[in-house]
Amino acid sequence: MNLNATGLRIAALALGLVLGFWTPAAAAPPDLQLQMLVPQNSAQFIYATMQPQAVKTDGLGNVLVTDLFSNRVMKFDSGGNLLAAWGSYGTGQGQFDAPGGLALDGAGNIYVADTSNNRIQKFDASGAFLTSWGSYGTGDGQFKSPADVAVDGGGNVYVADTSNNRIQKFTSGGAYTGQWGGYGSGNGEFYFPMGLAVDGAGNILVVDSSNHRLQKFGANGNYLGQWGSPGSGDGQFLYPQGVGVDGAGNVLVADTGNDRIQKFTAGGVYLTQWGGYGDTNGKFSSPTRVAVDGSGNAYVTDSRVQKFDSGYAFVAVWGMVGGENGQLNGALGIAADAQGNFYVADTGNNRIQKFDASGRWLANWGSGISNFMPGGLALDAQGNLYATDAEFVGISYIRKFDASGNLVATWGGNISNFYPTGVALDAQGNLYVADPGNGRLQKFDAGGNLIASWGSGITGFYPWGVALDGQGNVYVTDTYINSCIQKFDANGNLVATWGSGIASLYPFGVAVDPGGNVYVASQSGITNSCIRKFNRGGALVATWPQYQPGNGQFYLTYGLASRGGKLYVADTRILVFKLPPSQSPVGAILNLLLN
Repeated sequence: MNLNATGLRIAALALGLVLGFWTPAAAAPPDLQLQMLVPQNSAQFIYATMQPQAVKTDGLGNVLVTDLFSNRVMKFDSGGNLLAAWGSYGTGQGQFDAPGGLALDGAGNIYVADTSNNRIQKFDASGAFLTSWGSYGTGDGQFKSPADVAVDGGGNVYVADTSNNRIQKFTSGGAYTGQWGGYGSGNGEFYFPMGLAVDGAGNILVVDSSNHRLQKFGANGNYLGQWGSPGSGDGQFLYPQGVGVDGAGNVLVADTGNDRIQKFTAGGVYLTQWGGYGDTNGKFSSPTRVAVDGSGNAYVTDSRVQKFDSGYAFVAVWGMVGGENGQLNGALGIAADAQGNFYVADTGNNRIQKFDASGRWLANWGSGISNFMPGGLALDAQGNLYATDAEFVGISYIRKFDASGNLVATWGGNISNFYPTGVALDAQGNLYVADPGNGRLQKFDAGGNLIASWGSGITGFYPWGVALDGQGNVYVTDTYINSCIQKFDANGNLVATWGSGIASLYPFGVAVDPGGNVYVASQSGITNSCIRKFNRGGALVATWPQYQPGNGQFYLTYGLASRGGKLYVADTRILVFKLPPSQSPVGAILNLLLN
């Protein structure tokens, strides 16, 4: 029997009536399947200025890192491959609040300065909790923001009790055995001791940060010497934080304010330095800690972990912030083409980057545009890329690039209070642009001519992300005050509003799959950032608060795109997921018939 379009819809309606008596069994929503990370090692640290706080190596060449803002310890092999991770925010056993320095004893046990919980926690080599000690205060065994910890060959534990300006000494089980220091700039006094290390002779090296020097003590706190002074010359320091010792007894200092590592003999004689300010390979932005493994390789934390060989030549980087090709410094927007290539608004690096379907870097666009701050991205059928350019220091624009990355058109600079964020395209090539500065959505033709605007009548309307479905409906994330999703038809008529009853929704990015399901990126810090899935009627059907294994939670999730059965997520790095099946076979038939 041949059915015309009307007949198909009647048949679908009849099928729907029949199926109205059938209710499938409830099932948990399937997980997103992580297929790709870009950069490859970018998911280990969430974005913040100084998230990997401290680094140490064990006897097997593994690298341990405290991840400050996600409140955990991470263990990698020497190539940066994640082996294990443990911890979460809290005050319980094995939980952390801003973990700082860490140390290992001869048995492989791990000691962590749980800075904002004012305690030391001890774990075995696998990360299993063993014990903890300390509380807030000035008494023996109490702490005020302990920043670092070190262990000597006899198992004694030394703690930089930073805000108490002293060093405390404990047994390996946490029994208090002594202390030294006090506020001041004299020999043996401290002004915010930040870093600790034990050399091969059992001497204690203390980074006396705000005195811009390093002090050396015997195991019982007897003063042995010091070096350093405020400044940027050889052997001078500016708020140093970390210290490490190599196999020859040389001392390496993370000279934080000078964005470099300095190397000295065991007696404090200056030998060499490397680094300098920057986010490219071999450069630093406020390095916090330095560690040396048994082969002489050095590891340095700033907003990532960098590895250097024994001659301090750059070897590798993991973490995610950087300015090299393929590295990212904040990612606000993303778009994908039919071939699986994807385009990233690398906002902090003032450029757009293009990657192929395997995540291999292909090209950079827009680097020559003054103050370029790309945000939302959208592609048309001809491969032209449209980018919102919400400049922080000037007038904002819409930029159009051809398929080769050449800038071919710019408009919007004459619009008052124009601060464009999200952008989407319909089948006719019209652009829909979120204009939160004016509390409205604007529609332009492909040449940049204004066709219509709407939303200004909605109280508190602050549009951010924009996406369209196959019927031309427009979905807008209305963040901040209203914290909901607004659905409009192609003419700007409000069709529906949903999500306003969801706590901490804070929607930013939005994408729609071919089945009409709507994906929303919620961005409200570490604990509430997630991806939510709604059906076409606005019912919440799934929430993905994190992904596994060991890669942490979503954080600062801004951009979303859906293409080819994949969901692309920009949350200061790029994550590519395979979308789970969104419909039962019956639902798929209905969708086909009705559309």
